[in-house]
Amino acid sequence: MPRISITVPDELDEYLNQQSSESGDFDSKSEMVRESIRSMKDGDDGVDELERELEEQQSHYEDEIDKLETVVERLENEKRTILSQREENQELVKWAKEEQSLQRRREERQTAPVWKRAKWWLTGYDG
Repeated sequence: MPRISITVPDELDEYLNQQSSESGDFDSKSEMVRESIRSMKDGDDGVDELERELEEQQSHYEDEIDKLETVVERLENEKRTILSQREENQELVKWAKEEQSLQRRREERQTAPVWKRAKWWLTGYDG
């Protein structure tokens, strides 16, 4: 294992002495520094993993958004089609009512007595 030397301010030296003597987890300040560096490295690895997971989630959500936009577009097209069909149906209903009215007038003219038809002819009544 390579050796390195570091210089720390007095306050950090006091902190290292205090932590190594109080916790009992470390035999020396060097061991405490090594463990701190390992923890920092593990933290960096954890950050990298979280960043990868974040990218995966973003990609997943972007795919879901694309799918939902496709569904919305399809539903809007269906809505337009339904509205168009409704307009056509309303026109057909109007036409059917007019045809029924014309048919009733034809039947009324055909079944009306001669005197009534003559009266209508003279007065210009169209039944």
